[in-house]
Amino acid sequence: MSDPANNQSYLSVPQVDRYSDDDRYSDDERCSDDDRCSHDGKPSDDSEEGRSSMSVAMVNLVNARMPAFSLLLLPYFIQQGGVMAVIALVFVPCVCVYTGKILIECLYDTENHKRVRDTYKDIGEAVWPKYGGILVTVTQVIQLVLPLCLFLHFGANALSHVVPNFPVTQELLTVAAALLCLPLVYLKTLARVSWVSLTAVVFLLVALLTVLYYCGLMIEHKKWTMEELNIWNFQWVLMSLTIASVTSTHGVLPTLESTLSDRSKFNRILGLSYALSQFTMLTFSLIAFFAFRQNLENLITGRLVVGKLRVVMGVFLFANAVSAYPFNALVLFDVFKKCVIPKNPSHLWPSCNVLKAWLVLLTLIPAIALPHLRLLVVIIGSFCNITITLLLPCYFHLKLKGEHLSYCQTGINYAIIIWALAVGVTSLIASAKNFVEAFL
Repeated sequence: MSDPANNQSYLSVPQVDRYSDDDRYSDDERCSDDDRCSHDGKPSDDSEEGRSSMSVAMVNLVNARMPAFSLLLLPYFIQQGGVMAVIALVFVPCVCVYTGKILIECLYDTENHKRVRDTYKDIGEAVWPKYGGILVTVTQVIQLVLPLCLFLHFGANALSHVVPNFPVTQELLTVAAALLCLPLVYLKTLARVSWVSLTAVVFLLVALLTVLYYCGLMIEHKKWTMEELNIWNFQWVLMSLTIASVTSTHGVLPTLESTLSDRSKFNRILGLSYALSQFTMLTFSLIAFFAFRQNLENLITGRLVVGKLRVVMGVFLFANAVSAYPFNALVLFDVFKKCVIPKNPSHLWPSCNVLKAWLVLLTLIPAIALPHLRLLVVIIGSFCNITITLLLPCYFHLKLKGEHLSYCQTGINYAIIIWALAVGVTSLIASAKNFVEAFL
């Protein structure tokens, strides 16, 4: 039974006991994900090593929640959206924690509390047997691929602004970032990737501290007042809601939960990770907004900080982008193995390693070729991220658990669905308008 202490959450969610499912699965099904590409389909000696502790899972989740390319955008969205944008950046993560918990509940049977589904795709197939699995897999892959493209693009962009007239083009730096990421995607377990994720968090914190130190230098020259914070800007509040959902992690949650050594701690891991990452993001965003105010566009591109601080910021943002890449890549490959590649494909074992290289190439091409990649990601994120983060968890929860839900929780699920549809459609229109204006 799960610890009652784990039941504290932003919104009350009926807890599901997460018993070990060793008695349910056969030996082949108990293989770790990487063992599915082994010759004999049997667990390897280090299959237990692939299980994740609470600290390992939190490090990976915090890393996934704080991509630098989104974090540096937040002060600008606060400037444009005002007080309501700040409220949105607090409210949306709370809703995301709730939908993350009910998403994992959909993996379990209500009656005997056994894990009867393994992936997000399995949940989709249980609700829509014909097309649900395909819809969920495509949406999940898009949600995982887009950040990988931005990691390469953003890291190269940050490094290109380290010194004036940098002799290497951004395209070559993007290729260099991809080459550095290539060996990291061959890490086999989330436990091993967590060490890389930890370095990514450290690199990001150093870059943020560099910006905050520069903010401190600005205190003597600028007066910080609340009068400069707007109350409301409808379009930018919608964009803030979209950005908040873009930093959600629902595409990785089924994989993350499946590797936990103690699955009863999942709710605690999810809540603490979101609280810690969102506190960091909001604190940085508010300080940067009041310090830089009308010069935030240069902060986004990394050109605001000057001198040696710019070098430190650029180098560490590049290092963060490279070291943040493997976690999403590992989850993306896990989705391919579980949802696309047949189980225990011994004849495809060499292709599994080749596929990882192809996935890096798949993210490199858009990072180099697509202009205004960030705006394009916001457009696609308006649909994919809101769908996989807000719409589908609530809808699937109603379909699979509806008979066991209280009237209050049923109402909450329907309210989130209606709200997500409204935000998704309007923010899609607004972001598409910004994308078109960028080419005019």
